[in-house]
Amino acid sequence: MEIKRQRILVTGGAGFIGSHLVDRLCVDNEVIVFDDLSTGLLENLRKSKSQITLIIGDILNYELLNKSMKGVDIVYHLAAHVGINEFTKIDVKVNIQGTVNILEVCRGTGVKRIVFASSAGVYGESDDKLNEGHSLKPLSVYGMSKLKAEKQCMLYHRVYDIPVVILRYFNVYGQRASNGDVVSSLIKSAEQGMRFIVYGDGKQTRDFVYVEDVVKANILAATKDVIGEVFNVGTGVGIGILPLFDIVKTISGVGMEIVFNDARRGDTKHSVADITKSIEMLGYQPSCDVLEGLVRMWNTRR
Repeated sequence: MEIKRQRILVTGGAGFIGSHLVDRLCVDNEVIVFDDLSTGLLENLRKSKSQITLIIGDILNYELLNKSMKGVDIVYHLAAHVGINEFTKIDVKVNIQGTVNILEVCRGTGVKRIVFASSAGVYGESDDKLNEGHSLKPLSVYGMSKLKAEKQCMLYHRVYDIPVVILRYFNVYGQRASNGDVVSSLIKSAEQGMRFIVYGDGKQTRDFVYVEDVVKANILAATKDVIGEVFNVGTGVGIGILPLFDIVKTISGVGMEIVFNDARRGDTKHSVADITKSIEMLGYQPSCDVLEGLVRMWNTRR
């Protein structure tokens, strides 16, 4: 299912995931990218720059948001400050107050749908697959800030009938990702023949979901009759960091070495999505497994 002839605003649209979404949307829609470029890159918009309107701004700037939102049909809210290890006021202001600003502006518009990008970080630790009804006990300030933003979204939905859908991303990877995530760090290590640093014992498992599947979930969230719902966006399959290392080592043909460091505070041991609800209600089905995704990344690396 596609979105056509809509006026769409994407906050964080110059970022990794946002720019892939913008590439998909701008073909048949009028797309406004709202980004302060603190982590997003103009280079990420090179494919779509002639087809979009770029507004360089901060989501804490309520007046600019209000002006930018005029006549918008769909809002994708991906702008966030990402970090797990330190408490910062930026996390609170951007991730919570910035989301409230988006919701508050939308009260005065005819927006048809707001899709909010949340995170698996809201769950915390679990040895089992995580479904949307699982207890929410985040281990990081980032996860906590996303949970608080989710609660604001649902409050505005209940009280003001704001048409919100929440997507909880698991470990998204793909082209344009920053070097800070596990997969990009692995690819960079292979490219440069560097040692790969593992935090902890490497036995932690993650649900790595390819960015094109995340884009697919976002399109579905704006087109299906699922307002007020929360969905996991992952693959339902977990893989350990050490097996992931072995796959990249095999694909690249590079003899990398591993260096083990202490586990980082706020890192969960296991995080794998239960995507049953996403399959049944969204019609979401991931199409790229981790081997295929890693091959694509290696073959199209910068």
